[in-house]
Amino acid sequence: MKTFVLKTLALATTLILFSSCEDRIQMDLDEKSKSVSVDAFLNNMRVDQKIRLTYSDSYFSGKTPAALIGASVTLIDLTNKRTITFEDKNDGNYIFKIQNTDTIIYTDHNYELNIKYQSYEYKAFTSCKRTTTIDGLFFKYTDIGNIGLSVEAGNRLFLVAKDVTGPIPDFYWVKVYKNGKFYGRSENIQLEEFGYNNERDGQYFWEDKWATSGPDGGVDPCKTGDVARLEIYGISREVHDFLKLGVQMSNNTGMFATTSVNLPTNIFPQDKSYPKAVGMFSISDVSFKEVVCP
Repeated sequence: MKTFVLKTLALATTLILFSSCEDRIQMDLDEKSKSVSVDAFLNNMRVDQKIRLTYSDSYFSGKTPAALIGASVTLIDLTNKRTITFEDKNDGNYIFKIQNTDTIIYTDHNYELNIKYQSYEYKAFTSCKRTTTIDGLFFKYTDIGNIGLSVEAGNRLFLVAKDVTGPIPDFYWVKVYKNGKFYGRSENIQLEEFGYNNERDGQYFWEDKWATSGPDGGVDPCKTGDVARLEIYGISREVHDFLKLGVQMSNNTGMFATTSVNLPTNIFPQDKSYPKAVGMFSISDVSFKEVVCP
C-alpha cells in the first residue's frame, strides 16, 4: 500500500511525491501553502498498525516533505468506546503494537481518528468494511498469445472469490505480493466493486490477478518456489474513489491528458484557519491466502 498511497497523496493539491523521508523536523503549522498529509490505512490483521504524518510544501517548492513529529494520534472505537493511542516514533510514523492474539479493528465498528499538533486538531470518521472469503488461489501457465498483453509467458496468479451478496454495495482493494514484495505501482492497483447501482452483486471477482508488471516494473511471471500472496481489503466507496482517481492521475500523461484535480479526503481540520489536510482514513477487514509456485 505504501508505495502507491504515498504517490497518490502527492497528486492531491499539487503536493510533491512522498519518499521515505525520515527528517526529524518539528515546525509550526502556520504557512497556509502547506498541508498535513495523513496516510491512515488500518486493518484487522495481527500486525502493528501504522499512521504516517508528513508536512508538505507545494509541488513547485522542490522540497522533500518532512516527517511531522510531536503529534498526538488517537483512534476511538465508537462502537465499544475504546480509545487507542498511537506511539510517536519520531520519524513521522505513529505505531500501535499488536499482540499476536489481538486486534484493534472489528468489522462494522465505527471509528474516529484524532490528530493534534500544537494548537491544531484534525478529525476523520469511518467504519470497518467487510471483506469476502478467498475460495481458491492457484497458478496457471499462460503464454503471450492467450493473454494478448506485452508480457512474458509464464505462471500467472488466479483467484476464485465471490462478492458477499447484499444488502449493501461492496468495494474491495486486491493486493498482490511476490516473495514478500508488494505490487504497488499504479498500474498494479486492482479495485473491485459489486452491488453499486444494483450491478454485479454477489458475482465472482476477475480471476486473473497477476499484475502485468512487477513491483519494480517490467514483466514478472512466477518461477518454481516463488511465493505469491493475495489480500482482499474491504474498503468504503470514498476510499475506492480516492484510489481510482489516484490511479487515473498517475497515468494521466500524453497528448490526451486531462487537467489534474484534487484528490478527495475525509480528514478535516477543526477550524477553517488551520492548514488543510490531505490523505485518507480507511479501516478494512482483510482476507488473505498464500500459494507457492510449483
